[in-house]
Amino acid sequence: MPERTDSSTTTTPVRPMRPDEGPEVAGLLALALRDDPFIRWIAAGDHARATRWMSAGLRMAQHRGLVLVDDGLAGAAVLMGPGAMPLPMRENAALLPALLRAVGARRVPGVLRALTRLEAAQPPEPHWTGLVLGVHPALQGTGVGRAIIEAALARTSRDRVGTYLEVCAGGPHALYRRFGFTRHATVDAGAGAPVMETMWRPA
Repeated sequence: MPERTDSSTTTTPVRPMRPDEGPEVAGLLALALRDDPFIRWIAAGDHARATRWMSAGLRMAQHRGLVLVDDGLAGAAVLMGPGAMPLPMRENAALLPALLRAVGARRVPGVLRALTRLEAAQPPEPHWTGLVLGVHPALQGTGVGRAIIEAALARTSRDRVGTYLEVCAGGPHALYRRFGFTRHATVDAGAGAPVMETMWRPA
């Protein structure tokens, strides 16, 4: 779960994203995660490509999961619900145009292989998957990230299933351990993708 968050304890109201907020939230996440190794691998440092990638993730989550934001749209979390991953073949095919725009035609085969390896590493039991967490760089450290994580876990806990996420090697494992996550596995997806270390929070 690529992230840029904070450690403050300030309380921030959190709610589901409205459909008309999608473009703004996609741009926010692309900006918040501009230095994240996985997003840099996907978009090669191009903000427009990263925004297209985030837009595709938001569309997936609106159909099969949840997007949480704060009222000021300073931060967001993108989650997929139990049973949503891997996506059915028809939905994967529908995302191909967005993938092409995000990574370019030449890189599509390698990116697809890497994403397939990441999907294969998911636990077999029902669970929520945290895809992305980000906070606007100017507002990191204000409590937005913590509030969104807490709201996300409150929602996933209602289903009495675990929560799974992927973090780049060397990423913020300590942050997620504070919320009850433990190391799960290490995944080398290939195709130049950064090594990912998955984390698990039991029901």
